[in-house]
Order: sequence, then C-alpha cells, then structure tokens
Amino acid sequence: MPPLTVADDQPTGHWVGGAAMWPGVGLFIGRAGDNQEHHHWAHQLVIGLDGEVELSVGPLSRRAPALFVPAGASHRLTPAEVLMVFLDPTTAMSRALCQRVIGAAAADCSDDANPIRILPADLAELFRVCLVGTVDLATAAEQIRAGLIPNCKGPDERINKVLTAIMPGTDLSQRLNRRQLADLAGLSETRFSHWFKEATGMPLRSYRKWLNLVHGLEHALRGQNLTTAAHQAEFADQAHFSRTFTQMFGVNARDVIAQVRLLPTTTQHQPSTPGELRALSGMSFFDGRS
Repeated sequence: MPPLTVADDQPTGHWVGGAAMWPGVGLFIGRAGDNQEHHHWAHQLVIGLDGEVELSVGPLSRRAPALFVPAGASHRLTPAEVLMVFLDPTTAMSRALCQRVIGAAAADCSDDANPIRILPADLAELFRVCLVGTVDLATAAEQIRAGLIPNCKGPDERINKVLTAIMPGTDLSQRLNRRQLADLAGLSETRFSHWFKEATGMPLRSYRKWLNLVHGLEHALRGQNLTTAAHQAEFADQAHFSRTFTQMFGVNARDVIAQVRLLPTTTQHQPSTPGELRALSGMSFFDGRS
C-alpha cells in the first residue's frame, strides 16, 4: 500500500483518509479536519506528516512534531495531515507506551496543567516508520508491540479475565452484570468498582460505552448503515450512537465515515476493482487480548 494522499480539491475542514483496526489499536492516516473539544477512553498519538501538530485543552495548547493524549483527557486537534493511533489503555502496548511518555514528560512539558504530552522523538519515529506507507499493517503492529513491550510490567490476570468477559458481541443472555464480574475477580461488588477504575483508569460503565462505540464504528467502516451499526453496538438508535460519537471524537459520525476509507490490514486482501471497500482481513479491535 503506497502512502495515503489527499486530493488538493478536498475542503480543508473535512476529514479525508484511511482507517484500520487490529487488537486494541485503531489507526487514522490522512487529513484531520474540523473537530470540537472531546474526550474518549483510548490513549491517542498524533504524529504530524508534514510538520508540527497542535492540540488544545480549553485555553491551553501544545505544539510539537508528535503529541500524546492520555485516555479521558479533553482535547481539540488543529486540522493537519496526521497519523493518529488510538490505543486501548488496558493493553500491554499502552502500558509500555505510558511508561515511556511519563518518564519523558518532566523534561519535555513544564506545564503540569496541560495533560497533553510531547511524544518522544524515537517513539514517534517508530510509529511513523512502521505505519506510513507500509504494505502490511498487521505486521507493522507486531513490530511496534515488540519494540515497546519488553520493558512493560505484566497486567493483573484478574483484569484480563474481566476485560475478556465484557467484550462486545457477547449474547445479552450471557452478559455478566457487575456482581458477577466482581465474583469473577474475587472481590466484593463495592470493592470491584474501585478496583476496576484503578486497574483501567476509567469506570466500568464508561469503558463499556467506549467499547460499544468502537464496535459500532467497525460495523460502519465495513459498510453497514449507521442505524444497523448502532443497533449492533447496543445503542438505542442512530441518534444515540451519533451523539456519543461526537462526544468522544468531536466530529459528526456520518461526515467522517463518508470520507474515510478502510485500509487492508494485510497484503492478502487487496481490492479487486478500483474503489472497492476493503475488508479488515478478519482483524478487529476486539480480537484477543495482548
């Protein structure tokens, strides 16, 4: 796959580019357009493709060749050509990345009121080299994971059991409630709520809502209409899905999905005709746990 290019005649405020997903990771590469301040439950890397990028939080802003947004932090991106990587905060890759970014934060960012951090140059280069212009995104993801994880402390096995149990797609009749999840972790229901937030950085309800939104986004990127995608992701209707999408990504779901094409994750699934929608090669944000 050659590097993604954006036609000059596209309106500058529009989002135009490509997207892909693999376990615990989402990718966007192209032109980021207009967006309002928002927050979501994934760590986000924003790497400039033709210069520096700028992110703002209220009156504060930070500008650099590459920036890191921790999960849950409000932010707005100034439109630019970017590589954006979204990382589920519960994965080994995320934990390793956070350890590196936090370790470098004191030297790179003196404004403690601003949660946005400068991404160390070597990490930005790792993601840029592996992902921009690659022919096999799945292999690139493994290269990145291998480069980060050796220095990462392993997770509590109890949280992996709980996270596996709450992945979207489970039959509603088999869905575990909070008490059952607490039993799975060997904790009281009251203690479980505090423990889950300590372990993941977010409340159980918020994390489940985030996972459902990503689940719906996957369906929409595969070509389903927003109403069907919303119902697949357990939202009451398309309007509920769209409101949540705007809250978490700062943009209108319909506008983005209309302009963002799906990138293949491997070389085995190329389009047979120009413009054909390309499948995710079976890869999903929810495939297994790392």
